[in-house]
Amino acid sequence: MTRRVTMNLGLRWEYTSPLAESNNLLGGFRPTLGLVQVGKQISTAYNGDHRDFSPRVGIAWDIRGDGKTVLRAGGSVIYAQIPMIELIAQSNALGLSYTPTGARIITQAMPVNRMI
Repeated sequence: MTRRVTMNLGLRWEYTSPLAESNNLLGGFRPTLGLVQVGKQISTAYNGDHRDFSPRVGIAWDIRGDGKTVLRAGGSVIYAQIPMIELIAQSNALGLSYTPTGARIITQAMPVNRMI
């Protein structure tokens, strides 16, 4: 902007992918399908968000013009996803399980002594 004032502008793009679980124990409710489970009726719990564009701005002012004292400021829009452990803790506190029905879904035969 001037010899003593510098401005930085930026744009960050971030893709937030859907949560995944190795045994497909995530589920939910879809009005058109009812109770659903990942890997059964649906492929993912929700769609990823491709529209997370975050504007960034920064400004620096060399107060005396000698490069020794600089006042800086900046700001941005930040997108964040709740960690999986927090989602699990909240669902457990409400009495919910990974699957929306609360029932353990078994896709293959297991020995009786291994069932929990």
